[in-house]
Formats: sequence, structure tokens, C-alpha cells
Amino acid sequence: MSTRAASGEATTYLLEGSQLAEVVDFVTELARRGVAVPEPKPALVGADGRRIEVPGPVFDALVHVATAMAHGQGVTVIPQNALLTTQEAAELLGISRPTLVRLLEDGEIPYEQRGRHRRIMLADLLAYQASMHRERREALDRMAQEGQAAGLYEATVGPPIRTRLSSPMAMFPAFLDTCTLYGAYLCDSLLRLAGAGTYRPLWSADVLGELERVLVARGLPAEAVKYRLGEMRRAFADAEVRGYENIVETMTCDPKDRHVLAAAVRSDAAVLVTFNLDDFPDTSTAAYDITVVHPDDFLLDQLDLYPGHTVAALRDQARSYSAPAMSIEDLLGRLASAGVPKFAAEARRHLWPADPGDT
Repeated sequence: MSTRAASGEATTYLLEGSQLAEVVDFVTELARRGVAVPEPKPALVGADGRRIEVPGPVFDALVHVATAMAHGQGVTVIPQNALLTTQEAAELLGISRPTLVRLLEDGEIPYEQRGRHRRIMLADLLAYQASMHRERREALDRMAQEGQAAGLYEATVGPPIRTRLSSPMAMFPAFLDTCTLYGAYLCDSLLRLAGAGTYRPLWSADVLGELERVLVARGLPAEAVKYRLGEMRRAFADAEVRGYENIVETMTCDPKDRHVLAAAVRSDAAVLVTFNLDDFPDTSTAAYDITVVHPDDFLLDQLDLYPGHTVAALRDQARSYSAPAMSIEDLLGRLASAGVPKFAAEARRHLWPADPGDT
């Protein structure tokens, strides 16, 4: 039953559920017949009933703000011409302040000198961020194409796995041991996810140096290996940890892996991703609040936290291979062989409905 209320010439009808459905059907039929129907617009409605229509972009921004606040995150709204400090700019990009300063000094991001202090315009920072994301994706595509041409992928299928134990996940950033970067398909998956912003990857010069020696000893062309590592460094300029050498000897894990743990400690990594779980006993990591986790469990956690980003990253990865071309099913098979079978199996369950580009 409807209730009618009159005020001057305005009339308002308050409808019950079934009657509202009839109105929706009527409006749909009008639209089908080409009759112009006003589109509903988002609006703010006050406690006193006052209504203010808002543009779509403003509504979307308010939804993002409310979502962030619901998750306990702070929100700041600032104009694009605002000037940021180097610390504020570094936090917005998710990198360290020294890395940001290097980018300023290299001319990558414009800045103003205010006395002794640098100031960065927000619009310039956002432009660099968009460019960085685009160039990172292009670098990952180039790595895939060059790596295929050099035989890197088939040469590194199936790294040795000592143990496969579950380990509780902690929050990011994550330090990647050499063994997780050895298998090219697995390495690409980890980097694609990092490029999607699901975690911050960390490594050291020692880790990349060790990776270079192992790949060259495997018979891969030295120039192709150097190219790949150079692209990794360029794509993730803030990943390389420095200043850990003086604490290497204080680590109590397996001697050959002390440089790994030292770099993870220096970087304040929350997780250390490695196949060699036994080399990092709890007694060696507990004091630093670092969780040692197998790549299979690490990737499963990524899939659980960011299913959309993870599947999209895998699809992008599969599409980047052209010699030979590869479907996402092919990629998941190679990842299973690379030591992450649980992740490959679980990711397969997320592929429905299939994307036309998957085959």
C-alpha cells in the first residue's frame, strides 16, 4: 500500500517493496523504448533531509575514503599543486627517503629547492608514479622476451627443494633469497605480484651476485644474465638493501646464508622467502621478528589476500611469453615444477570464468 503526502504542489509516494519493483520494471521498459530516463545521481543527504548532488568522481573518492577509514587507515585529501616534503613523497611512493633523494638528484622527479629543503609537487609525483608503473611492466615484459631467447626459462626449471613446510605469514615487505629468484618462471611471478603492489620485494647485492654466478655456471649467456639483473634493479629501484655487511658475522643461521639474514634484518623485512627453511632455524630469527616462509606458502597468502591482482599478474605473465607462446595453464604447470605446486593448483581454481586470452 502506498502513502501519499502533499506539500504545496509537490507530491511524494512512499512505496512498498513489490510496488517499488513495478516502478523499476516500468523505468526499464521506458529506456528500452528509447524514452529518456533521468539517470540517478549520487548525493549527500543530511540529517535534516537536505540533499546535495555530487559528481561521480567525488562519490568514488568518498567511497575510497570511507573504505580506508573502515580499515583503520588514515586519509589525507590534498590538492595536486600541493608541495610535499621528501619524506611525504617517499611514503606516497612506498620507497625509502634515500631512494627518493637519488631519484631527485638523477632528475627523475622535478622538485623545488626551498632554502636547504627540497619540495616536490604532488602532480609531478603522481606523474612519476604512473610512469614508474608503466615502465616496470614494460621491463618485466622485456625480461620475459629476452630470457626466452637466451634459454633462461627452460634451463632453470625445477630448482632443488630441501623442505616444504608451512609457515605463518606476516606482513610485508618481503626479502627474497637467491633460490626463489633462480627459477625464471617463479621469479617472474614474484616480480609481477610486486609490480602489482601486493608486497615490496627486497634483495641484496650479495643475493643478486650469487644469482648471477649460479645462472652463468648453469651455462646461460653472461650478457643475458647481466641484462636480466639490470632490468630487475631498474624496475625495483628500492629493492636492494645496503649497509648490512657489518652484522653478517653476528647472525647464527647457516654460515653460507648469514648474508641473507643480515640483509633481511637490516631492511626490517617481516618475511624471508626461501626454499631453504632449515638453514634459518627459529633460534636465529626470533630475536628479529622475521618469519621464514616457503615460496609456496608465500604465494598462497598472496592469492588469499589479493586474488584479483594475483590472477591478473599471472595472466599478464603468460601473455608476455612469445617464443614459445604460453597459456596460463602452461605457466601454472611450470610453476608447479618450479616448487610451488600448492599455489599452482589453487590459482587454477580462480581461473573461472576463463579469460579469452588464457588460451
